Parts: sequence; C-alpha cells; structure tokens
Amino acid sequence: MQVAHCLRAGVSSILCGLCNYCSRAGALSTVESASDLVRVIGGWLDDPDARRTAGEAAAATLGANRGATHQVASLLRDRARDVLGR
Repeated sequence: MQVAHCLRAGVSSILCGLCNYCSRAGALSTVESASDLVRVIGGWLDDPDARRTAGEAAAATLGANRGATHQVASLLRDRARDVLGR
C-alpha cells in the first residue's frame, strides 16, 4: 500500500509539473467545463494564427522532451526501490 501511494504521489507530481510546463509554453489549454472546451476549440478554429502558435508550441515542447518517458520510468523505479529498501 505504501509503495502504491508513493508511486501515485510521484506520478501526480510529475504530471502536474508537465502540465504547468506545457501550459507556460503555450502548448496546453486547461478547461474546466464543456463551455470552456467549446471556447478554446472555437478559438483555434476561428483563428489560424492562434491554432498554428499552439501547434508549434506543442511540437516544440514534445521535441524538447524526447526521452522524458524513460527518465520518468527510471525515477519511479528508483523511488520504488528506495521505499522497498531494495
């Protein structure tokens, strides 16, 4: 139980950091409701420059973070080993 909790906390922390990073880069829009989602998607459909800017930011963010999945998996594995004492 303790290992699962620590791993969930680690994953949650990593995902929050990733979302914040992507949001600051303009590669992520966070919505809290269906109307927010309609507004964001509608904005991209109505404004080719905004759509292009968000797409380019997303592509750049993904490119800059290639290999991150492997690094995160390694960190989680190491954290699990620390918790288990192995």
